Amino acid sequence: MNNTFSSFQLSKYHFNYPDEIIWKCQRCTSCCKDSLNHIRRIKLLKKEATTLSNKIKIPIENFTVPTLDKIYSYEILKNNGKCIFLKDNICNIYENRPLICQFYPFEMKLLDDNVYQILFSGKECKVTNKGKKLDEYFFRKLATNALKYFSD
Repeated sequence: MNNTFSSFQLSKYHFNYPDEIIWKCQRCTSCCKDSLNHIRRIKLLKKEATTLSNKIKIPIENFTVPTLDKIYSYEILKNNGKCIFLKDNICNIYENRPLICQFYPFEMKLLDDNVYQILFSGKECKVTNKGKKLDEYFFRKLATNALKYFSD
C-alpha cells in the first residue's frame, strides 16, 4: 500500500490522510466480530457512550464494560465474539455507531499538538482495493465527525 499522504486543515486542526486508497464498505460485518487472528475491541468515548445510551434508551452499563484506556472509557459487549448490536448481520445502531466503527478500516493518531494522521489499519478488511479511490472529502467527513466528540 502506498505510504504517501495529503493534508487539509479543519478548524485549528491539521489532518494528514493516505493517498491512493481504494475502498468502499460493503457492510460485510467482518469488522463487527472477532476473527481467528484478531479480537475486536469496539471502544467508546465517554461522550459517545452517553449519547448512544440516550438515543437507544439503554443504560450504558447494559451494553458496555468500562476500560482502563485513557481515551476510550468503554468497550461494547459482545455475544459469541460478535458486537451485541449486530443482529442477522445488520447493525442495529448503524446511524448512531461509534467513531471507531465509522472510521474502520482507518484510525486517527495524534502526531503533535493539533496534528492528526489518519492511517489505514484494516489489514483484515475484505474489500481493500475494491470500490473507489477515497478523496479529501471522505477523510474530511471522518475528521469532522471525530471533532464533534473531541472538542467541547
